Amino acid sequence: MREREEWICGQQRVWVEAPDLVRLELHGIFALPDVDAYMPIIFELGDRLGPFTILVDMRDLKSIPAATRKRITNSERMYPYRACAVYGASFTLGVMVTMTFKAGRMLMPSTFPFPVAVFEGEGEARAWLAPHRDRQSRAV
Repeated sequence: MREREEWICGQQRVWVEAPDLVRLELHGIFALPDVDAYMPIIFELGDRLGPFTILVDMRDLKSIPAATRKRITNSERMYPYRACAVYGASFTLGVMVTMTFKAGRMLMPSTFPFPVAVFEGEGEARAWLAPHRDRQSRAV
């Protein structure tokens, strides 16, 4: 059996759960060095796996600084996400995530062609991602 692919980016953890599902677990402050380490991993996975869904756990996240949000919004490449589900975020961080992706769509629409949704729990987030994953598996 193949060993699970996993990366640590500062306090953040990224891993491949399934060929079409990548997990991101955020802790403390999602600082600029963390996102600078995370983005090449995501793009390399997209190059290798093709578009995938991403499940983001924000239960332990405290803050996303403005410089980090700006870097996420100003990506030079299209994100390889088919869909992004976020769960466990505080109300404030949930709004911040939603607004960051909306800003990205306005500034660079071709970079953010995927839907994003914020949920209270992991089960809801996984259920929302399921049809996005199923669509890909039916096409293969």
